[in-house]
Amino acid sequence: NGVRGMRIAIAEGAFWDNVDPEVASAVRATGDVFSTLGAHVESLEFMEAEEVLAANPRLLISSVEGFLAHERILGPEYDDYDDTLRFRLTEGATATAATYLRARSACELLSARTLETLSEVDVFLAPTTANPALPVIEVDASSESYQHWNGAYSRNTLVGNLLGLCAVTVPCGFNDRGLPIGLMVHAKPRCEAVALRVAYSYEQATDWHRRAPDLDWAI
Repeated sequence: NGVRGMRIAIAEGAFWDNVDPEVASAVRATGDVFSTLGAHVESLEFMEAEEVLAANPRLLISSVEGFLAHERILGPEYDDYDDTLRFRLTEGATATAATYLRARSACELLSARTLETLSEVDVFLAPTTANPALPVIEVDASSESYQHWNGAYSRNTLVGNLLGLCAVTVPCGFNDRGLPIGLMVHAKPRCEAVALRVAYSYEQATDWHRRAPDLDWAI
């Protein structure tokens, strides 16, 4: 049904911390596309993103829940786990119940406040990741490198998970290395149809999803 008349916001705040300039330019340019399609596009201060990330230090919630999911097979097979995954699961194993429940409670409170913040918009937009894709060989150069980029790449996508939102990502450009940039469309809880409608409208109005990365430099 398109996006004419819909209220679309570009979320400001933590989503843009340390964002790559090419990512910022590509994602903000999507607002012009939606305006052309008849949507009302505005800027939205979204402080909940920073607060919910602070409420989940060092990916505490996913570490605890990941440990629980793997607990049955963490005996003799534990040493065969990838170093980075083992590090994350160990953190989950040593976290206290009080620390975990405190983080979950903070997320629930922020989730309720988020509904108030989003009361006047249908969806909000943000970079899927603050950085464009990187070649695996660069990310996996060392354990420290992987841990850094794992945190950097999951930061923006984590916000919706912690706040109970739904979201979809679509291509919205390439950087000067020919590697893809993503736009993430967030909608309120259980409003997947709205997120998909907006994402589909953007796809139909652009051709980024039809292009392939130019990897000549990697050959």
